[in-house]
Amino acid sequence: MGSGRRPIIGRARYFSVIEASTVWHLPEPGSLVWRSFDSYSLLFNERSGDTHVLDPLSREILDLLMEAPHDETSLVRELSSLMEGQDPAKLEAAIHETLEAFDSAGLIIPAYFS
Repeated sequence: MGSGRRPIIGRARYFSVIEASTVWHLPEPGSLVWRSFDSYSLLFNERSGDTHVLDPLSREILDLLMEAPHDETSLVRELSSLMEGQDPAKLEAAIHETLEAFDSAGLIIPAYFS
């Protein structure tokens, strides 16, 4: 396991080192139940039983990952065009932070695990 991943005791998943080149995807998009409101979305993950509150950026990231696997760089490129007027450095940091949160919650996994 020299690739920077470490097992989490009692859980059958690995946390990965978040790098811009890591390609992410949703392991089972059919297990996600959505409810959208004006300024946020609720996401119920049937696999874990967890409910997540998503801001618009988080929802856009998951929408893009449902369409196809993406690395952080391609997400920044896609979302920069959708969210004009955003500070590019702040947007990149927010995307990175969101990917870390999604990875920790088990919503996304690196494509090499699929």
